Amino acid sequence: MPGLVLLFQDQELPLDGQRVLIGRRDDCTLQIKDLSVSGHHAIISNGMLWDNGSTNGTELNNKPLKKNERVRVKAGDVVKCGDSAIKIESQSSQNQQKFNQSKRFPQGVGKDASKPEAKKPEAKKEEKEKEKEKPESKDKDEKESLLSVPELMDQEFSRIIGHDNIKTQLRQFYKKVQLDTIRAKNGKTSNEPALYHMIFSGPPGTGKTTLANLVAKIMLKMGLVQSDNVVFVNNALELLGQYVGQTPEKVDKKVEEARGGVIFIDEAYSVVQEGKAGSFGKEAIDTMMKHMLPPTCVFIFAGYEKPMEDFLAVNSGLARRIPYRYNFNPYSTDELIQIFQVMCTSKGEILDEGLEDMLRGYLEDIPTSQRESQNGGVVSNWLSFAQIERDDRIDLDEAIRNPMVASLLTALDLERALVKVKTMV
Repeated sequence: MPGLVLLFQDQELPLDGQRVLIGRRDDCTLQIKDLSVSGHHAIISNGMLWDNGSTNGTELNNKPLKKNERVRVKAGDVVKCGDSAIKIESQSSQNQQKFNQSKRFPQGVGKDASKPEAKKPEAKKEEKEKEKEKPESKDKDEKESLLSVPELMDQEFSRIIGHDNIKTQLRQFYKKVQLDTIRAKNGKTSNEPALYHMIFSGPPGTGKTTLANLVAKIMLKMGLVQSDNVVFVNNALELLGQYVGQTPEKVDKKVEEARGGVIFIDEAYSVVQEGKAGSFGKEAIDTMMKHMLPPTCVFIFAGYEKPMEDFLAVNSGLARRIPYRYNFNPYSTDELIQIFQVMCTSKGEILDEGLEDMLRGYLEDIPTSQRESQNGGVVSNWLSFAQIERDDRIDLDEAIRNPMVASLLTALDLERALVKVKTMV
């Protein structure tokens, strides 16, 4: 939206041809360090504002935005994300040149990239000193260490699109563990060791791996594990040996890698499916059960819902050792749109004007069965193919003259990429 600028504390950002992502994460265009603000809280693009599935909601002039509601902004408006108010004002002429130096395009939008503005040696030295004084990763770890478990959950959940049922279950998990501790102090629980093994059931591309890493981080914060180390087994068949006696050795070795942390075993049911595992599958389960009680580490078994039910039915002792079950639902079209937009932002990609309003139509052109079976994989492949199509299409000399075109995705790029996506069934 030409002529408008966002004002928040000492931050000033133009809305001239930019897609502004507002939130607490480091990759946001307008970064707000406020725990009431979600990681990716709200978006303003082409003069339109909408909430990005935030925890505490977004308001425009004290009026809460509804889900999927898009509202045009103007000078004098106040956008409220959580507890933080952001003003929108007309851009002053004296600041016009300063605002052309945008965060995404340090050379300036539409400027000749072959003539960058040289920085003074003193400025370069000062920047390097600041980077040494405050490494980003260390700063992030220090901030997280100060958070309570509920605050850590809120922070991490704000970065995860969808899965409200699982977020609720994990909050219930935390509360139950706290109450178990209270009951134990009053002699109201059994002497059996507490088990925290889990089942993650659902189709691929729904973020099970991401949640496994988060669960490890949460359990470390709760003092339930010794480290947030997660060892991944991409397919349980990797644990099977080729001769009798080899399988227990392979399982023991992999579990030892995860000692004190978490082991994530994907497609766990494959060890019991007929024709794949045989007696070696029974060996694998027996060895894993030995490590589950008492627990060497926390086991997370993952896979499609129905095969995972068959997996648990193989051994009643196995089922008893896994008290927590989480079902990952396929992403809705709205959630896939959000995931695609977040992916674009994280990769520094810009959608051509009006293209965001076309995303729903494009996604709904993909067969429902493919969307529900591939989920996040669909939009990840779509974006990757679109980037390839864009790079094939643009002229290198034009990109040198105007760097913005090297990061701009057009309708043609998305449409050509969509054809390829639909063949990946």
